Amino acid sequence: MARQTRGEHMVSGQGPAAPRRRSAASGRRSAGQSPRRTPARRPAGRRPASRRDRRGHGLLLRLGTVVAVVILALAVLRIAGCRLGLLGLGGPVESVTSGIDAGQLYRSPYDWGNLVQGTDGRYTYVSGGRTLSRAGIDVSEHQGYIDWSRVRDDGIDFAFVRVGYRGSGNASIVRDSYAEYNLQAAQDAGLDIGVYFYSQATTADEAVEEAEFVLDQIGDAQLTYPVVFDFEPANDSSDRISSLTGTQRTEVALAFCRRIEQAGHAAMVYGNGPQLDGYDLEQLAPYGFWYAEYGSAPSTDLFFGIWQYSNTGTVAGVDTDVDLDLDLTPVFAQSEAN
Repeated sequence: MARQTRGEHMVSGQGPAAPRRRSAASGRRSAGQSPRRTPARRPAGRRPASRRDRRGHGLLLRLGTVVAVVILALAVLRIAGCRLGLLGLGGPVESVTSGIDAGQLYRSPYDWGNLVQGTDGRYTYVSGGRTLSRAGIDVSEHQGYIDWSRVRDDGIDFAFVRVGYRGSGNASIVRDSYAEYNLQAAQDAGLDIGVYFYSQATTADEAVEEAEFVLDQIGDAQLTYPVVFDFEPANDSSDRISSLTGTQRTEVALAFCRRIEQAGHAAMVYGNGPQLDGYDLEQLAPYGFWYAEYGSAPSTDLFFGIWQYSNTGTVAGVDTDVDLDLDLTPVFAQSEAN
């Protein structure tokens, strides 16, 4: 993501709309038997509830209670999965830095000697003869049409999809023209997905506005990776955010992440070394970091979960260069298990 110049220009064309599902519910009403004694006079068209009716109504009430409890439990488990990063249990990947103190923030759990680079230039993290990492890409309308089945068959496990951005000039929020297609097609192909938004918010209110936009765009999509806050000042100070102080940048990022978390999704912050240095990282540690550095291994001791290690990757089904990412949260999960 860091390689792209973010402006208001967009690729023309719109991917196919995602299909919408409809559900129908039907019920059955059982008839009761007439009592032997003469019933009391009652309004026309009404009959007294029989024992069978009462049993049926009681069963429906109990069933409704069970369904409500299950839905609540699933919601709790989803948020818990976010906090613990239990990808192997089906929960969303969340920061492996969740809940750590300042002393742990720069204690990386990774041994970069375990990185293995394949002939295709992609990295894996191998320890004890086991591959513990997962391969991913991140995409936007800049990649144009993507054949997600071919992406999956080329060994990619997950993808981050850009859903939109705020312009650095006129400050308008713009929807990524391929967001809907990429979200639906990537899921249909069997990839796990997360999303990101390129922010140019200068206040907490603008950050919340961006978060609301993201929530509206993802709708009912089943995210298994976080919603990521991508906040990239321009090198020439030509954007809206280069003049912000570290305190202001942190407030903006926190406002975005908190709103996303309130909606039941995991949140995360993206950036390279200098960009992340512009925050108070101790405050953002509960959300975790997607770290960008291109090379043979990260040079930071920062405790992060996702590593973006190339912006010139080649993946089947994508006609352009594409960012390559490595999910390292299974490494942390394995170390915790031991």
